[in-house]
Amino acid sequence: MAIADADCKFIVIDVGAYVSNSDGGIIQDSAFYKLLNSNNLNIPEPTFIPGTNTTVPFVFVADEAFPLSPNMMRPFPRRELTDEKRIFNYRVSRARRQVECAFGIYLIKHVADSFGND
Repeated sequence: MAIADADCKFIVIDVGAYVSNSDGGIIQDSAFYKLLNSNNLNIPEPTFIPGTNTTVPFVFVADEAFPLSPNMMRPFPRRELTDEKRIFNYRVSRARRQVECAFGIYLIKHVADSFGND
């Protein structure tokens, strides 16, 4: 499991779970999840969306295997999606790409060097 910021930099990496474990089970056993649920991550208070009177919490974007919580955003289940929910899921998926990009950048910078340049 990994968490990356908007600049594709890892801020949390948790390795050591068995492959046979589900993503949901892995996160619930992680130190990160325990800190998140006990409100010990020092997440900023909800803030106003610029130009509005609407406040929103700071969230981590996850896939549908993870539990929904006030600071964990995940896509709607795939069954019976309205167009609005489908668009929301697409946007959540785009946000999740930051972690995928962070893995790609890491591989290019660190792992590719070990194969040498013949």
